[in-house]
Amino acid sequence: MTDKIRVRPAQTEDREQVLAFCARTFEWGDYIGDVWDRWINDPAGPLLVAVVDGQVVGTGKVTMISGSEAWLEGLRVNPSFRGQGLAQAMYEAAETTARKRWAKVARYATFSSNTAIHNLSERFGYRRVARFIEFAAPAEAGPLPERLRQEDAGAAEVLLATAAGLASSGGLYAGGWHCQELRGGRLREHIVNGEAYAVHWDRRPVAVALLAGGELGAALRLGYLGGNPAAVAALARQIRAVAAVGGWERVEVVLAAIEPLEEAVRAAGYEPSWDQEVWIYERRLKGGRGA
Repeated sequence: MTDKIRVRPAQTEDREQVLAFCARTFEWGDYIGDVWDRWINDPAGPLLVAVVDGQVVGTGKVTMISGSEAWLEGLRVNPSFRGQGLAQAMYEAAETTARKRWAKVARYATFSSNTAIHNLSERFGYRRVARFIEFAAPAEAGPLPERLRQEDAGAAEVLLATAAGLASSGGLYAGGWHCQELRGGRLREHIVNGEAYAVHWDRRPVAVALLAGGELGAALRLGYLGGNPAAVAALARQIRAVAAVGGWERVEVVLAAIEPLEEAVRAAGYEPSWDQEVWIYERRLKGGRGA
């Protein structure tokens, strides 16, 4: 059937067909309808649809989150058309789109329980590179943390490269709702934007927290939290005070799924948001810049 599948950029009139087959993606429905207007007009990458005999039967989003990193999300296939090569067609079209935008790597996230996607990932040449788990805690008044200073950026970069957290997650962190490499001056950008906090021992950072960008809603969201576990616990509790001062209801943190960090945030009053992990899959793309 693959010769009958055509993948193209989504059009406004495709919306109702897409939302119809996405209605039961999860027990509560799907988020595609909430992001449709933004995705279809996103200059960072297209929303794609798969068409068979004039019917829209699949969709997926490609977003360039840096000059070389593509993020794939929202892959959906009409249940009535599963097993007919649509997923493969969507993956191939997404990767082709990413290469044309000079991506050298494509990544996406899926829950640890989604064995169907895990199997597809391996089949299409993707490998798991990171495991994350989201924790949350209500905002709570208390002592505020120190901001990470520009003069400490070099020491913080050394810490991030070796301490619990980034080193165990493939060098990735949650920048907004996407996972990307913490490199190329991104730490310093967080510092300049007032999005970096730290615990210092002997005037050196031993734990670092980075705020995630994007639409945060009622939660103050951390894209990275890591370092010495004892210092992480202290910093995690102080971040709850930042949320209280800023008027957020809670703190959410995307944490590398390793036991010392999980124990540290639990000690600071956090609990898992879900009963499973988020796994990140990656494929290096041939033909993209730097590949």
